[in-house]
Amino acid sequence: MLWENFFDNVNAYSFDELDRERKFKEPMFVNDFIVTEEEVVRQALNVNIFLVLNRLFPDYKFSMRKVYASGKPDYSCYYQEKLLILVIETKRIHILEGIKDGQKLSDFCKTNAKARDVVQQLYNYMSENELQFGVLSTYDKHWFVKRDYQDIYISESLSLDSSSHPVLKAYAYIALQAKENPYSLHPNRIKVQVKDAKQSRYDLRSRRSSNTFEKN
Repeated sequence: MLWENFFDNVNAYSFDELDRERKFKEPMFVNDFIVTEEEVVRQALNVNIFLVLNRLFPDYKFSMRKVYASGKPDYSCYYQEKLLILVIETKRIHILEGIKDGQKLSDFCKTNAKARDVVQQLYNYMSENELQFGVLSTYDKHWFVKRDYQDIYISESLSLDSSSHPVLKAYAYIALQAKENPYSLHPNRIKVQVKDAKQSRYDLRSRRSSNTFEKN
């Protein structure tokens, strides 16, 4: 499903320092990377996006640090070195090269097995770590992902050189949102409403697993 209004919210968000706003809008990217291999994609993201964000937001650390649960996403973001708030998966551009301009990634996944596997991989990382937010990137394009229990919402693609929605600001925005509300219950856990209780409790009985994109 489409994560509607994500970029409108990014543009409407005002950061505390004007200097940050300027750096988001006028990034100085190193453009020498030839991103044909996944390792180069990771290097380019680290140099041009994550290291910049780490300097602008010292409490947030984008790195290749391991996550708590199973799986190994390419990058993660921790808040104050302790709280895991975000996972990022990187892929080579050819994995998603068949997607058309303006086409929703969720729709593309219905007809492209490779794309479906890639998004399912990110969804699994988010689920195993009970995270609400994630990012999929080919470096040239970026998709921002929100998981609401068993439902997944994916933004439209954002180009690296976008001027209407600065890519650094989009990453900063999703990190700030993730810090405020990082968790989303694992999809194999059942929500159970307790009568007359102020809060819900969670039944840890497993649900039958299913492919996310068979439903959406």
